[in-house]
Formats: sequence, C-alpha cells, structure tokens
Amino acid sequence: MPRRLLLALLALPLLGLGTAHADDTVRWRLARSDFLRYERTHFKRRKGTEKKQGTKIVTVHGHDLRDEGQYSCASPLHGDLFQYLAFRLPAPGAKKTSIKLDWKGGNTSAVRVKGSVSVSEFGARLVKIEGTYAFKSRGKAGREDRYWYDDGKARTSIEFDLKEGVIRSSRLEIVYEREDLKKNGPGSVLDFDEAYELSLQAIERRKPEDFQKRVTAAIEKGVAHLKSQQREDGSWKPHGNYRLGTTALAVFTLLACGVPAEDPTVKRPLDWIFTQDPERTYEQATCLMAIDRAYMPADEVKCLLTGAPILEFKRALPPKRMAWVRRVAERLEKNAVGGGGSWGYPSASNSALRFDTSNTQYAVLGLRAAGHMGYKTDERTWLGVVRHCKEVQERKGPKGAVSLIRPGTAIPDEASSHRMGIETTPKVAGFAYSVVDGHDHVSSSMTCAGITMLLVARHELRGMESRKFAGKLEKEVAAMLRGGWAWLDVHWAMDRNPKHPTHNWYWYFLYSLERAAVLDDIKRVGGKDWYFEGAMQLLHRQGTKGDWNSPGGDATAPTCFSLLFLKRGTTPLGGTVTGDK
Repeated sequence: MPRRLLLALLALPLLGLGTAHADDTVRWRLARSDFLRYERTHFKRRKGTEKKQGTKIVTVHGHDLRDEGQYSCASPLHGDLFQYLAFRLPAPGAKKTSIKLDWKGGNTSAVRVKGSVSVSEFGARLVKIEGTYAFKSRGKAGREDRYWYDDGKARTSIEFDLKEGVIRSSRLEIVYEREDLKKNGPGSVLDFDEAYELSLQAIERRKPEDFQKRVTAAIEKGVAHLKSQQREDGSWKPHGNYRLGTTALAVFTLLACGVPAEDPTVKRPLDWIFTQDPERTYEQATCLMAIDRAYMPADEVKCLLTGAPILEFKRALPPKRMAWVRRVAERLEKNAVGGGGSWGYPSASNSALRFDTSNTQYAVLGLRAAGHMGYKTDERTWLGVVRHCKEVQERKGPKGAVSLIRPGTAIPDEASSHRMGIETTPKVAGFAYSVVDGHDHVSSSMTCAGITMLLVARHELRGMESRKFAGKLEKEVAAMLRGGWAWLDVHWAMDRNPKHPTHNWYWYFLYSLERAAVLDDIKRVGGKDWYFEGAMQLLHRQGTKGDWNSPGGDATAPTCFSLLFLKRGTTPLGGTVTGDK
C-alpha cells in the first residue's frame, strides 16, 4: 500500500476522562454525552528532517469508550486501528498490559497487532504512558477491501492529567518495515516515517448553556454564505450537471431556515423553477419540496417553530402553478420502475442498476411534498415503496434491541444502561443502496433513507385506510423500522457515514438522519442524542466563510444539508390536506 493511503489510517483520537487510584493506575471515565475536541498535527520525516504537514480538528464522544473504558469504535474504518493504539491505556488495575489482536476495519484487509502499553512515570500531576507495537498484514485483501496495511512498527507516548482527568497530549510514531528494522530485536523502533501529535482543545458537555446560541449563529452565517453564492441569474453552482436540482435544494434550504418566499434570493429562482420542465428524479423531487415550503402558511410555520402538531396542510398556489405541480408529480410517479415504488437515474433505465434507494427516497419526499399541495399518489405506489424497502433491507441480521427515546420519555441516568425501555426487534437490519452486485452496500445514509421511506409510506397508507396494508404488512413495516434503528445504534458514529464503502456522503448522511428522526419523533437512539452530537460536529466543521465543504470543493449541497440538519428542516408527519387542490 502506498504510504499516502496509510496516512488515512490515522483518523480520530481516543480520549477520555479518568481518575488515579490508590494503586497508581489510571482508569478511563467519560460520560456518554461528553464531546471532546483535539487538534491533530501531522508530521513526516525524510532524511532526518521532520516537516509539519498540517493540522486537523478531531472529535470523540463518550459512548465510544467500551470494555471498562477502553476505546472501541462501533463502526471502525481502516484508520481506527492507529487511533486505538495511540490512545490505548493499560487495563484497569494494571501498570502494563500486553496486546494481541487481529484487526479488521471497514473495507480493509486484516492485520495482526502485537505489543504492550505501560505506565512509565507518575508525577504529581501527569502520568506518562508508553506503548510499543508491531503490525503485520494477514492474508489477501477481499473483494470489498479498498485499503490494506503496510507492515511496520509504532510507538506511542501519552500524558494523562490526573487533576483534570483527561489526556492532555498524545504522540504516535510509525516506521514502515525495511531491512534495517528487521535486524533489530523485538520492540525496537527506528527513526519514524510518520508522526501524529494530538493536544486537548476543549471538553464540552451535552446541552451547554450557549448551545442554542451557537447553533443559531452557525445557521445565520451559513444562510449568509449560501445567499452570497447565488449567481446573477438566480441559480447556484450545480453539483455535476444538476443545475435545477442544486438551485431547488438551495431555495428549499433558505425557506426552511426562515428566509421569506418574497425575498429576492428565493423569489427569483422560484419563478425560474416554474419555467423549467424537470425530467430527472432528484430535480423533480427537490423542485416539489421547494414549492411546498414556499407556499407553507404562517400557522403551519408557527407549528414547526413551537413543536405543535400540524393538523392540516393548506397550500394556495395560483392555478397555473398548481397545474405545473400536478404535471411534475404525475411524471415523477409514472417514472417509477421495478413494478412501481422504485426510482433511479433515467440514463440507467437500460442497465443492470435500474433503481436505487437514494433516488427512491427523493421520489418519496417529492410525492409527499406534492401531497401537501393536493396531489393524490396512488395506493399501489406507496405499497411499491414498502416492497422496495423489503428488497433492499438486510435479510441476515443478528437479533438485537434498541431503546428509542421520544419526547416526554424519561431519559435514563448516565450511569445506567442506555437500553432501558427496550423495544425488541427481530433483527438488526440496515438498508442497502441497491440489490445489484457491487452496489449492494449497507450504510447509515441508506438505512436512514429506508426508515424515512417506510415512515412516509406507512403514514400515507394509513391515511387512505389501505386494506392491503393493514394487518400483516403493517406489522412487518413496524419490525423493519425497529431493525433499521437497531442497525444505526450498533454502527453509531457521527464523524462519518458508517459502513459506506468509500466513507463519503457525510453531509447527506446527517440530513438523512435528521429526516428519519424528525419523522419518527425520536430524541435519542440507544441513549445517544443524535441532534446534539450531529450539531456539535457541524459547529466545529463549519468554514470561516460559513460554508461546509466536500473534499472535491463542492460547497452548495453540503452547506444545504448541514443547515437543514441544524434547523431541523423536515416537516413532521401531520394531518389532512385542505384548501385549494
């Protein structure tokens, strides 16, 4: 593996609170809701010279500490092995602990690790801890593996603050396998090739006093940036060739963040949307979503702001615009493939990948928005959505359980099990992108999409009193929903899109989670406060200009998804449609 790939292995740090004991050991202590922030500095050493490569802010949550306080990521990536080693403490009650494990991160070939970690020095305030490790690749990479490990050795040095109970700093050095290293005895590490230093920046507790102020400020800054990126013709820089879809998403986001429909930054592109004839699923759906939000009356907006239930949806569109909505919604519904209830890219209609969960989710959201404006989606379409979810959900998941805490539910004490109030589920089962080989990966973003689609389809089928849905199928959907939430609990991580093969689409994942949680009225998943954890990630990742950015430089869609998460931009499932149709 090229060394640049190994750099990615050094991802987030393991850190936590701790206390000194009478026998001079250190034990991790970290409340599940604590949010820690560290600065990571990367160094390279070439020809005896150490050169700084850059810095990055990394974070960790308390529920990442397991097994008597030791770090254990629920959804490990290839880089989490070195994260684990860099912050591995001796076992509670021991001054030295031997370590031997076979590690397998997501999409990464296996590696065997041997070594030890021990307390080297106790001071009046700081405890110094050192570790020495050797790692060696095992076997061949599998079909799903995109990364592998170079053989080598590593050493770690940690400073633990006894008074504050936190790791103040940690340094990890790596040297890759070479002839002069092989000649030295076990435990020896020569001059390093790569090094990472981490220093504590902040510890934040759940719901600090200024939390909402910080969120509000971040939204205002993000909205200002989004407005500043609007082009002279009223559009935004497209993602790929989705000019109409990107602009509709930006309009929907501004409206959800409280920008009035009469504001020029909204009115001009909204007027332009009605002159277009969208043909692709994403663009049809986002246009319908933007229009639905633009014509949301003040009393419904008030319900959103106060958390009151929405009893009815009223939209008063001019006749020509209502005709446009009906035409686009009808075309969107008719574009379904796979027997109805599944959607894909039109250009892929003759290929093996005819439909996928992402396109299908947006079609569902678009039809739901059209429904708020009086469009009647056929019962067979909603039943087809349920069928799609059954096809893409995992079939061989282990049995499990998850506690879903809703508003009004007592929050379990931090010291107690987060599985109080268990809702049993027949299996822990996520949702895949597609059923086609090579595209059948299960991820958090697609699992949230599956939950969202089931919730909307169930709501619509219940509303029309569908006999085909009531009874057995409705019970199956309830079990599918619990299985999806249980999967998210098992694979929980808020600093990545867990289990995605390339670990991409992070901002899309956060918005997908917000949507599913709002529609299902969930406050916590397995004891984890999804909104606080996601919001804290976004607060620390927002750029100085107010944007959120993808590695490729596309800022419009990530900024929209981030703002929609922070604003809780999803309209809850509500009552009947009334008014002009």
